[in-house]
Formats: sequence, C-alpha cells, structure tokens
Amino acid sequence: MAKPKYTFSLEGLYQNKVDPQAVGEHIEDLIAKKNGYLTNEDLVTAARSTSSPMYYCYTWNDAEAAEKQRKREAKNLIKVLRIEKGEKTTEAFEYVHHPEHGGKRVLMSHRSVAANQWALEEVSMRDARHVQTQLKTFIKNWGGTPEMKDLVKDMKKLQKKIEREFLAMV
Repeated sequence: MAKPKYTFSLEGLYQNKVDPQAVGEHIEDLIAKKNGYLTNEDLVTAARSTSSPMYYCYTWNDAEAAEKQRKREAKNLIKVLRIEKGEKTTEAFEYVHHPEHGGKRVLMSHRSVAANQWALEEVSMRDARHVQTQLKTFIKNWGGTPEMKDLVKDMKKLQKKIEREFLAMV
C-alpha cells in the first residue's frame, strides 16, 4: 500500500520550517506505538524534542504561548456572543479591515460597522473623483506627446475602470 502524501491546508503555515510529510509519518508512527490512538497531550509531549518534526508547530516560550491562547480565546468570545431580539439572534460584534488602522482587522459593533460603511463609501467616492480628475489632467497635458503614448493609453484604461467601479458604488 502506498504511503499518503501529507500537506498543510494553509500555504506558508509554520513559515516553511516544518515538513508536512515528516509530521504525518511521525504521527502515524506514534499512533502505531500507542496501540492505535493518541491524545493531544501525547502530541505535545512528542513535539517537545527539538529533533521532532513537530517541534516548530508549537510555541515553546510560555509567555508567548499564553498570549496567543488569550487572543484565540478573545476571537472565540466574539464568535459566540450574540444579540437576542425576540427569537432571533445575531452577531454582536464583527472584525473588519479598517483604513484608519492601516487596514488591520479591528473589532466593531454592528451598529458602528453600518455607520462607518457609509462614511467609508463617501471617502472612496471622494478618492475616486480625485483620481479621475488627476487622470484627466495628465491625459489632457501629455496625451499628444509621442513618448507618453503607452502610458496615456494605460491611464485611459484605468480611467474607464475607475468610472465603472465608481458607478457600481453609487
């Protein structure tokens, strides 16, 4: 019987320090040695050795590991906390990518998300208008210049794309 090919379902997981094939085969060996099953505790114990193929799958600095666990617990708290209205429940809070925080995910109430969505659309529309104006000015000033021909052509394509997206926002 051919051995299975092991991979990780998320690319770049463990920053390419871990060989999924070695981990899968190691776990198979551990299961065989433990009469057909393993517990999570068995996996952690086996991974403690720096020679284990699973070593880099874990955070061994206790303070760092504890902080990661608290962040997971915070995410879980947000997932399970609901607002109840009659017989219907909805999520109380939501993580959103926020431009004022460099695009990082921040936690907001659903009321805030709705209010900010309108404000973000206004900013996006204003930015789109500004870019359109800049493109028109550039094309007007440089459109007849032979050495700018390719650039102006690309800018006209970009201008049309922005117009389509702008119309979709309105």
